[in-house]
Amino acid sequence: MTHSTVSPVSFGTSGHRGIIGDSFTHNHVKAIAVGVASLFKSTNNPTIVIGFDPRQGNSIEMDDNSFTQTLISTLNHYGINTISYNNYVPTPLISWAIRHYKYEGGLILTASHNPPEYNGIKFNPKNGAPAPKDITNIIQEIANQYLENPTPLPNKKGHHQLKIAPLKEFSQSIISALNTSGISLPTSFSKSLFVDVKHGACGPVWQAIM
Repeated sequence: MTHSTVSPVSFGTSGHRGIIGDSFTHNHVKAIAVGVASLFKSTNNPTIVIGFDPRQGNSIEMDDNSFTQTLISTLNHYGINTISYNNYVPTPLISWAIRHYKYEGGLILTASHNPPEYNGIKFNPKNGAPAPKDITNIIQEIANQYLENPTPLPNKKGHHQLKIAPLKEFSQSIISALNTSGISLPTSFSKSLFVDVKHGACGPVWQAIM
């Protein structure tokens, strides 16, 4: 039986999503970080890359009281090293970065196509793909245990690095993959190209591609 007044963490098709301030709060972010940290108890010096879109509560500068700051600081307390970027980046870039730089995994603060009052968080393991159900079940279980009975965070002092977003490298990998598949790309456009980047995370990538 639950005694918590906080709605539980629930991983659906791709992560936990909820309305900001209601079913998506700092408590949820911290609890999910604790759940993810539990996956790396036996991993020596793990590093996780963090991505996010421009939704409310996400912050490039890790502002106080931002979801980004809560997520990263909680992981660092568990001895997990973190990397975030100096720009908003989409989920596919994080998937690519996990594999390209051989990180242990990645977390993305985004609610994808949901309306702007939503935020969310999803975890991709070492292969860069969305975490399968056996992994998200562990994260969800540990997270909800933490929500029920919050315990003091350890102080294992993982470190955080803010890096330049590898927009050029990621864009080149996309173009290379298209060329390899036999899709020919135009070298110039005779007309303007308009791109709807929805919640903004893909904007910097489109700029780099062009």
